[in-house]
Amino acid sequence: MRIVTSKQMKQIEQNSIQYQMSYLRLMENAGCAAARFILETLRAVSGLNCVVFCGKGNNGGDGFVVARKLSEQGANVTVVLADGDLIANIDLREMINAHIRSGAQITLMCKRAQVRPEGLREVTVVDYDEQDMEITDIK
Repeated sequence: MRIVTSKQMKQIEQNSIQYQMSYLRLMENAGCAAARFILETLRAVSGLNCVVFCGKGNNGGDGFVVARKLSEQGANVTVVLADGDLIANIDLREMINAHIRSGAQITLMCKRAQVRPEGLREVTVVDYDEQDMEITDIK
């Protein structure tokens, strides 16, 4: 494994895009590698409760790949969307859809304003309020 700076990573991504590698492929590769590391470290995740925190950008897409891979191995996965509008980021939305198509279960925790329900029919959405952290299930 090679450690790179944020600036170097952006350049690597740009070079990859120039050679016809899509952001979706980059997300899938990164998420699979992260999930593989987790599985090699923990050995088994079946039955474990796992939480994946995702941001609004393409790293959020990586997180949804991790969530899907862990769920496929039997983990109970909750994804916390830390920021952003789920439906506005097309690549992130595609990673969520891939998760849904795989049949993996997901619980998404985010602010109600971040979700347009028509975009997430197959996902249990848990709404929360930052002020008092009251959690309500809005399926």
